Formats: sequence, C-alpha cells, structure tokens
Amino acid sequence: MIEIKYHKGNSKVHEVSREDFVKATNELAPYMVVDKNGKNAYAICPLCENPVKLIGIYIDMEKRKQREHARHCKYNVPNIADFAIEKYERCPYHRKNPDYIMEPRRPEDMTQLNKDILQSAHDHFDECLYIISKITGLYISNNLAEKIATDYMAHPGYMTYDVTRENIPYIMVCCLTGIYIRGRVIMENSPLYNMLKNVDGIHLERLEPRENSSSKIVKYRINEIPYKGLIFHLMNYRFEANTTEKLKEYVTINISIPDGEGTFDTFMSQEIELDPYFFNKLINKGNWKADDEIQKIADKVLVLRHK
Repeated sequence: MIEIKYHKGNSKVHEVSREDFVKATNELAPYMVVDKNGKNAYAICPLCENPVKLIGIYIDMEKRKQREHARHCKYNVPNIADFAIEKYERCPYHRKNPDYIMEPRRPEDMTQLNKDILQSAHDHFDECLYIISKITGLYISNNLAEKIATDYMAHPGYMTYDVTRENIPYIMVCCLTGIYIRGRVIMENSPLYNMLKNVDGIHLERLEPRENSSSKIVKYRINEIPYKGLIFHLMNYRFEANTTEKLKEYVTINISIPDGEGTFDTFMSQEIELDPYFFNKLINKGNWKADDEIQKIADKVLVLRHK
C-alpha cells in the first residue's frame, strides 16, 4: 500500500514518502523506532487500522528496487495499533478476492467499529449524499435522501463485512434498492447523463436555473423513456490493490428493464472508477455546513433503535 494514516478514526490519509513522514511525525516515537538495524518507521493502515511498517523511505532513490510503500505488521506496535488478524484478513490491501462483500453481519456480532461507522454516516450524511450525487449524476431530493438513509438502515450498510471508515458513501449507495429513472433529475456530463444522452427514445429536458442561483451546474430531467419501468441501481463494488500502487475502486451503474416475469434484465450498464478516499478528503477539509433538512433526516433515520 502507499496510502497510510497516523491516527485511528477519520484522520487524514497520507501517501507514503520520507518527506511526508518527517513532516507528519518529526521522526519521533511512537512512529519512529531506532534499533540496531537502523530507523524503523510505522503508521496505520487506513482501511483495517492495523499497524504498518513503511518500506524504503530511508533508502536512497537510486538504490530502491520498488517505490516507497507500507506493509502490514503482524505484531502489535506500542502506542500506534495492536494487530487484529480478522481485520487484516479482510483488508483489501491483503486479501485476493477483489469484490467487496455486501452481506451484513448478524446483529449480535456488532462491533464498536460498526457503531462508529453508523455514527459517521449520521454525522456526515450530507457529505455522503454529495459524493453519491457526484459519482452518479443524480440530483438528490429530500425524499430520495430519506430513501437512501432508510435502505442503508434496512440492509444494514454499517454492518456489511467490508465496510470501512473510508467507503461509507459507496456502501450506502450500493444499499439503495432500485429507483425508477423517469422524472429523475441528473447533472450534465455526469455518468448517468453520458449513458443516457444518446439513447433513442430517451428525452432529457434541460432545466432552467432557479432565479438568483449562482450554481453553474446544468441539470436535466429524464422526461421520456422508450420502456416503462427502467430502474437504476449500483452493483459490483470492487477494488484493485497492489503493493506499490494506489488502491483503486470501481462500481457498476446498472439500468435495468422488467422482463415481464417479475424480475429484470440489464438495459445498459457502465463501470466507473471511484476515489477510495473521497470521503476522507471531504470530511478532513473541516468547512462543511450540512443542510438542515438533510440533518433532520439523519437524526430521524440513521440511529440505532434499541429494542
């Protein structure tokens, strides 16, 4: 891996380099340990939060066989993190299966991490919706926002085996059950817009901006479609991980059509690449002002109900 962080939780994700390590830690304990073999630099895996050792940052560039990167430590690193084998075995930076598992754990298997993730989904619901809108092109009304939250809790998304602090919005949108596309508003030059703009029989009506609006985003309403019941959903959330490259993630936008027997066939689909750390970057900017109505939805829906 080449992405790391220095604190657990929603702390900033860094890229492995000597310059960044020195700037972030001042080469002080617990991140720097000096022994008979020289300097050893440590950090935390941003996905499984196990300790990692930084490789190559104290080797001259011309002598390096690989770029600077980090590897999991299968042992506790005092004052940084304890090694947890279950988290390690499920970590995308370690395991071979490239598909994220959307199956949820049993309620009785809830961990503190699951509770933390639900709290983060609640506290940053508006940011989650912003990311979902950006990656799909969907305009998210308050009604759709409540459906997204409700489907996330029904799944429940915060209990899926492969949820991390970083992929909350992507798990959230994958929990969304199919929605009809007719009448939906989408953004120009977005994945949905580009999928639909040249399809025979689909009419995209350009919407006039609201009076006094400063937004430069051009919106279209999907007004006519050649088939009744076209439905949108996301599927096949997957990743690619390599020792010395950035983590890559992908998801497929699927538009399906009723097959007349109560199920659906694919009408069209497109795989898009995701930024695995979009959520982390957004919440670490620290200047987000949540919409009041969206926060009310989060307060109502994205909370644990104790029976």
